Amino acid sequence: MPSRSALLSNYHFLRTNDPELALDRFDALGMESIETARSARPFGVHVNHLQLTNLGLSYCAYDSDVALGFREASFVRQIFNIDGAGRYAAGKQSGRLPTAHGAR
Repeated sequence: MPSRSALLSNYHFLRTNDPELALDRFDALGMESIETARSARPFGVHVNHLQLTNLGLSYCAYDSDVALGFREASFVRQIFNIDGAGRYAAGKQSGRLPTAHGAR
């Protein structure tokens, strides 16, 4: 796969290997948990974020598999998986998130 520059690369927000620091920085967006996968690759995240008046855009690239938990909010969160696989659960509803390359 050809390499590509990080989306929103002019708006660096965070780069860390510490899940607690990442959770603390994302508290304002309603994130309440980060669960890291047990794998040979340690946790790492690179985040770019652009805040416009009523719209925030974030690009997050993780070094390993993670599960993210969010609190209820009075705003809409829309997640687009560019690569990998994703699932969601909200109340009694759950399902897969499609990737930019199609559902896997």
